Amino acid sequence: MINGNKPVLRHPDTNTSVLKGQVDQMVYKLYDLTPEEIAIEDKLKWLEQISEFTSMVLSGREKELREKLRVCEIYIDGNK
Repeated sequence: MINGNKPVLRHPDTNTSVLKGQVDQMVYKLYDLTPEEIAIEDKLKWLEQISEFTSMVLSGREKELREKLRVCEIYIDGNK
């Protein structure tokens, strides 16, 4: 958080989820998003978090195989 021009230091274990939610709501209002658009944005955030978690727990070989499967799925769907 910034107080005037001085940064306010926070403990690393501070839970900021409420603040993040408030910021999200302000952005949604700023861009005049509909509930449907907000739902899509929330799903995209969730998918991004899952992807980050997966990257942390998979070995190099598992990541390589996962990427190959993803490319195959794109090809099969006709997007490539």
